[in-house]
Amino acid sequence: MQTPRAILQRSAGPALVFVAALAPTAISADPVADFYKGKTLTVMIGVSAGGEYDLHARVVSRHIGKHIPGKPMRTAVSLRC
Repeated sequence: MQTPRAILQRSAGPALVFVAALAPTAISADPVADFYKGKTLTVMIGVSAGGEYDLHARVVSRHIGKHIPGKPMRTAVSLRC
């Protein structure tokens, strides 16, 4: 029968290797977030203003920036009058 100390010493090596392998991934920056940070996302709406599709496009453009890494600014442009 092994003592708890012996079991801990034997299992500490692989655990330390596992943690060391994950350390570089936690430190590295997200390239997608770096790409979108400070940029403006333009949603071009191809229908006339005030319609149902226009409303849906503007709602999506208002909230989509929260779900893109880097949180870019958003703007909606209607292409037809």
